[in-house]
Amino acid sequence: MQFAQLMELRLRENDWKSHWSTASMGYLTRKLSEKHSNVLTVADSYDLRLVRYAVDLANMAMMISDNWLVKNQPSMEMLAESLKSKDKPSGKESSR
Repeated sequence: MQFAQLMELRLRENDWKSHWSTASMGYLTRKLSEKHSNVLTVADSYDLRLVRYAVDLANMAMMISDNWLVKNQPSMEMLAESLKSKDKPSGKESSR
């Protein structure tokens, strides 16, 4: 919940910018890559910037997803099926 609140706070701080729905997928994915690079620069340092960078990264991923979903309008059933883990244990695995 705290992370979602931080995401919302960062979005509100950038309300002065144009809405992400007008951004191209290429632009958003380049920004996602930049945000990922930021996370990597402090990932092992326990620096508080890690939280900010992770929030920015998550917001970029949300924007990409939102734009794709608006454009393609898949059914909820299709989305739910696509999110099912392919690595989900079947229950037949050994617990060694």
